[in-house]
Amino acid sequence: MRPLTQTERRLLIFMAGAVFLALNLVGMRIISVASAAQKQREASLQAEIAEGKDWMLAAELIGEKGENIPQPPSMGEKAATSSLLAELRAAVQEDGLTIVEESLPPAPEGLPERAVSLRLKLSGPYSGLVRFLFKVQQPGSWRSVEQLILKADPAPQNVLAEMEVRQYYGELASPGGEPPAEGPTP
Repeated sequence: MRPLTQTERRLLIFMAGAVFLALNLVGMRIISVASAAQKQREASLQAEIAEGKDWMLAAELIGEKGENIPQPPSMGEKAATSSLLAELRAAVQEDGLTIVEESLPPAPEGLPERAVSLRLKLSGPYSGLVRFLFKVQQPGSWRSVEQLILKADPAPQNVLAEMEVRQYYGELASPGGEPPAEGPTP
């Protein structure tokens, strides 16, 4: 092989420098992508840790004040159904809504606690519906909205809402003051 000329040596050095620079740029890009992925994983893990701490704190509070855990109201199925109907009808009327349709579906299967459900179709202003939902789901009421479908009403500024509201209740105590032996406890 013949010796390189001065121009060829400069060109070889320039090409080697260009390849070195290109490899460094590619490496920096790979490092920055890996760093961003690492930061995202770290943020996700920190969020999981924070959630875990919240659950541990809640468990500690329940453990310390276990006797103060609120229980659903003790009543029978018929009393729970009539109570739910009466309270929801009053709330609907109070918030300027109208009941288009209501039905009592069969008791939900497979729930660990006792519950009755009511399916409603309501019509009225959106603000009234929001107030109604807020009243229905108060923490001490032991009610929840299990399903909610909103549609536009032909009347301006009104909505149609289809929902299923569930009322949870506890088992009535027996005449001797002891809870009944059979059935799941709430």
